[in-house]
Amino acid sequence: DQATITDDEDKVSVSLEVREVGRFPIRGRILVGDWGYDVDSLAMLNRAVTTDSAVAEIAVVGKDTEDFAGRVVALRVSLSDAEVVSWHRALSGDKGGYAVGVDAGMAGIFDAEGYFAVSTRAWTLAWRECAVNAVESIVLADAAGPVGVASSSGWGDGTYGVYWGCDADGNPAQLVIDYGVLDY
Repeated sequence: DQATITDDEDKVSVSLEVREVGRFPIRGRILVGDWGYDVDSLAMLNRAVTTDSAVAEIAVVGKDTEDFAGRVVALRVSLSDAEVVSWHRALSGDKGGYAVGVDAGMAGIFDAEGYFAVSTRAWTLAWRECAVNAVESIVLADAAGPVGVASSSGWGDGTYGVYWGCDADGNPAQLVIDYGVLDY
């Protein structure tokens, strides 16, 4: 998918490419944040979700945009096909906020149960793949299958907002990490 964002005030046009990264199961609770260190750098979100799978996508600035070309703008996980009608901060109980800190240049969204079950070997191989190939995104998986997705974090290290996109009934339909690349 392609999209163009135009800011009439500043006469800036940015093209975006939305890429599907992969699918993974969701068993109720979601972890978000920097997966480059240990599990303490991840935040458990307050809301549980009632879907059984998620589709992960990244939005990347098009190559025609000089200052931001190739940067990942956002990581999005779709939890349903419902239309998003409102956005809300995705609060975490254990970290007490709606933003995640990044110190490894990568952030992710993970099924909590699956993430805690990932073997050290699988985690290390996935992290090595990111570090060696500088990939824009990767699906973290173990022998049981995928458990989440991570992507490069826009400007790299920093703090980034996490938001629920909710449907007309107030149920989470999407979860987004906004990497703050575009000021809109």
